[in-house]
Amino acid sequence: MADAYDKRGLVPPLARPMRHEFYHKGREIYRFSYRWGDEADFLEALLDLARTQKTEFDLIDAAIITQRLVESLICEAKQLLAERGKP
Repeated sequence: MADAYDKRGLVPPLARPMRHEFYHKGREIYRFSYRWGDEADFLEALLDLARTQKTEFDLIDAAIITQRLVESLICEAKQLLAERGKP
């Protein structure tokens, strides 16, 4: 995580690292980018994309990516707890 904190002790949005998700469906390849801490906005964007008729991306695809995100957040949480000496 970035070392540049503002006077409130928060990391400014543009200083947060980017995350990337790739998803292949048939001949289509989706690349999603978002900043750490913006997971809720990312999930909302997935739902918006799934609701459009412009692509083959649907709610099942959104659910698959959501599950991947949840699994990665759980792993990160476990790593942070292990670093702090908590089981």
